[in-house]
Amino acid sequence: MKLRSTFAIAAVAAIGALGFGMSAQAAGTLVSITLTDSAAGMEVISNRNRAVAGPVSFAATNRSPSDLQHEMLVVKVDSDAPVMPYDEKTDRIPEDKIKSLGEIPEIDSGEGGALTLDLSAGTYLLFCNKPGHFKAGMKRLFYVQ
Repeated sequence: MKLRSTFAIAAVAAIGALGFGMSAQAAGTLVSITLTDSAAGMEVISNRNRAVAGPVSFAATNRSPSDLQHEMLVVKVDSDAPVMPYDEKTDRIPEDKIKSLGEIPEIDSGEGGALTLDLSAGTYLLFCNKPGHFKAGMKRLFYVQ
């Protein structure tokens, strides 16, 4: 009897983990993000670039080989080639001139952070706003359908 109960519990856990009986929207989307830099430039790398509208969780890890701190902001944009305000003096996007939906604040190399947002359909820009990082290419478009 104990073996049968163990199998029943394992089956229920597996069904729950796979999300059976739940809509994709209710379960949300998990996006793994790697923030990194090299001599070739800086990058926001994601395991996916699309999600269904609803809860989207971003789990970011800073993989900087040069021990740089990174962060990640999320901004809704209206095209695949958004023009962002840029302050040459501070070498970053002035955050008071954009509408950030949320951010994973400064992450030390080897560390991580997370952010969950309820996103509507549209195009979003994920980027690091540490001085010089955006200009060095540390950005990625993300689409919600």
